[in-house]
Amino acid sequence: MAGPAYAEASTGLERRASNPLFVEVEPSTPLPLQHVKLHPGWEPAVRGFVRATETMPPVQRLPIDPDNPDMGKRWSVELDSVRDDGLYRELMGLAVALFMYELPSAGLSSDGAVILTRMLEHHTPDSFLYLHAWLGSALVSINGGDTGSAVVSPTGWIPAAGGDGRLPPHSDMWTAGYLFNVFGDAVPGQGETTLLRIGDALNIAIELGMPEEYRARAQAALSYVGQGDLFVEFNSAFVNDTEWSTRIIEALEEAALRYGFSRGEGYFVNDWDLWLHGRGPFDFEALTRERLDHRLYRLAFNPVTLERRRRRALGQPLELPKVESRLLSKFFWTD
Repeated sequence: MAGPAYAEASTGLERRASNPLFVEVEPSTPLPLQHVKLHPGWEPAVRGFVRATETMPPVQRLPIDPDNPDMGKRWSVELDSVRDDGLYRELMGLAVALFMYELPSAGLSSDGAVILTRMLEHHTPDSFLYLHAWLGSALVSINGGDTGSAVVSPTGWIPAAGGDGRLPPHSDMWTAGYLFNVFGDAVPGQGETTLLRIGDALNIAIELGMPEEYRARAQAALSYVGQGDLFVEFNSAFVNDTEWSTRIIEALEEAALRYGFSRGEGYFVNDWDLWLHGRGPFDFEALTRERLDHRLYRLAFNPVTLERRRRRALGQPLELPKVESRLLSKFFWTD
């Protein structure tokens, strides 16, 4: 049985989010983008969740798609691990606020991106991983159980020997289009973030000799964004074995915004068609293997606007299916 259509979802869902997701704050970094923190109205839910983690089972590392192991892993916390009904409702309200949130519109100075600040206030060293994973599970449930609509990816992988941990500016170009990254055990002076608008990257690449066939490859991936895993199709237009690729990568890194985020800071960007992100050199031995999983908390998800766009492109019903989980159907689909 189908729930409310996406075209009608904003009215029904916004009533469940008692506060806006963020409030704007004075910049705490030199980055020329809007800076935000979580709205104070969510603090009771966050504090309650942190207390609840004391008795929760460990966060699970599960396949994104059990039928396709190549899709990778995701962190997961069962929704029903929050046993207090009142706290459950407050946290589902936070998930709704995240689902309904729209990044600043294109054309503004902060188009498609905001800088996150003070995100780990009230948290223990490990509790934000639980919260990120729980919110990812909630967003999957909102989207009818589609595990590709929200993924909390483990980030503690170690690169091949000889690498310096650097990632050139790139887009994940996956089925989830918003990238919500918060730093935990950040290492000062290492792994600084790079951010660059996709339009600027294409202009730079063309000026430096990117052939037409590679430009067309990148543009084709952008035209099909959200309809599948297009990571290779898009990024290989910039990063490849040609003689011009190295100078383009160097130019993109030179043109990008650069900043080494501290604990509790991060970035929230539209990864589909507005922003590339990357990482400067990082020594993965600077953290223990266990703490590498807490260096960066990464949630990729689709808000209602991008999920509607993806479903329309795929010819799928523009509906939110009902999902049976304690209080979830009642919370979302009854007035």
